[in-house]
Amino acid sequence: MKKVYTVLAALLFTFTINAQAPELMSYQAIIRAADDALIINSPIGIRISILEGSATGTTVYSETHTASTNDNGLVVLEIGSGATTDNFASIDWGNGTYFIKSETDPNGGTTYSIEGTSQLLSVPYALYASRTTTVETGADGLSDVQIPTTNVVSSTNFIVDDDSIIYNYNPNTGTWTSQNVSSFVGSSNVITSNGNFLVSDDEVMYGYSAVNDSWSSQSVSSFVGNSNVISSDGNFLVSDDSVMYAFNGNTGTWSSQSVSSFVGNSNVISSSGNFLVSDDSIMYAFNTKTNNWSSQSVSSFVGNSNVVASNGTFLVSDDSVIYAFSAVIGTWSSQSVSSFVGTSNISQSSN
Repeated sequence: MKKVYTVLAALLFTFTINAQAPELMSYQAIIRAADDALIINSPIGIRISILEGSATGTTVYSETHTASTNDNGLVVLEIGSGATTDNFASIDWGNGTYFIKSETDPNGGTTYSIEGTSQLLSVPYALYASRTTTVETGADGLSDVQIPTTNVVSSTNFIVDDDSIIYNYNPNTGTWTSQNVSSFVGSSNVITSNGNFLVSDDEVMYGYSAVNDSWSSQSVSSFVGNSNVISSDGNFLVSDDSVMYAFNGNTGTWSSQSVSSFVGNSNVISSSGNFLVSDDSIMYAFNTKTNNWSSQSVSSFVGNSNVVASNGTFLVSDDSVIYAFSAVIGTWSSQSVSSFVGTSNISQSSN
C-alpha cells in the first residue's frame, strides 16, 4: 500500500495577460509507501478534482495525469493541463470555497487507491482576476486590486548570513540582493513569512519583500527580539516601546502607530496580513490593502477574548457597542446593542 503527502500548502499560480493563454495551477506532492519509504522514479496515475462548497461537495472540474516521481519521491503537476472534458477557465473562484481532491494509483494506471482532500485556503487571485473584463485605475495609474505575496512569488526564497551582509536569493527572478548589517545575524534573529524576511539587527529592523525583491529598514529604540514580532501572510508587526511598526510585504514599506505604552503580542491579533492592537481604551488596526492604520476608541481595554477575526476583518465587543473594522475599505463602523455581546454569540459566514 502506498500513500500520498501534499507538501505545499501555498499553490503557485501561472499568470498570463493573453486571455487565450492557458490558466495553470502548480501542484506538488510526495508519494510514500505504507512504511513511509519514498516511492522514487516510479510512474503514477493521478486524478485531480476541484470540489465546490465542502470536502464532499460538487465536482466542478476533474482531470487525469500520468506522471513520474523523482529521486525524492516528488511529483509535480500543472492543474489545468491534464486530460479532461471540463473547462478549467469556467470555474467561478469568487463563488464560495473550493477544495482540491487528489486520487492516486501508485502503479501508474487509473485504479485510484489513495485519496486526499484539502481546502484552498486562499482564492487563486490570478485565476479569479482572469474572469474580469477590465480593471479601472486611478489618476496615479494604480488599481485597487491587491495580489497577495503568496500568489505572486514562490515562498521558497533564501537568505544567507555572511558576517556583516545578508544575501537573499529570489528564485522567481534568479537574482541575489544584499543588505548590510552591523554584525553577524543568526537564524534566531530572522523571521520568515510567505517568502518574506524580517531581520533584527541591533537598533534596526530590515524587511525583505519578495514582491519588490528589495530590502527596507526601520530604526527602533533598542534590539527587538522575535518574541516581540508577529507575522501574518508575509507581513510583520514589531512592538517597540510605545510604537508599533508594520512591514507590508506587498509594498515593501514600513508604517508606524504610536501607542500609550509597550504592547505585547498577547494584545495583538493577526488575520490575513492585517493586525489589531489593543491599547488601553483605543483599538488600532493596520490594513495591508490601504497600508494605513485606523483607530477606534472603546470604553475600556478590550482583550483578545472579545475580538473575532476573519479574513482580515475584526469585530470588537465593547459593553453595549459592537465595532467592526473592514479589511476591504479599511474603516471602522459601530452598532449599538442592548448589552454586552460575547464572541460565542457572534457567527460568521463567508461569501
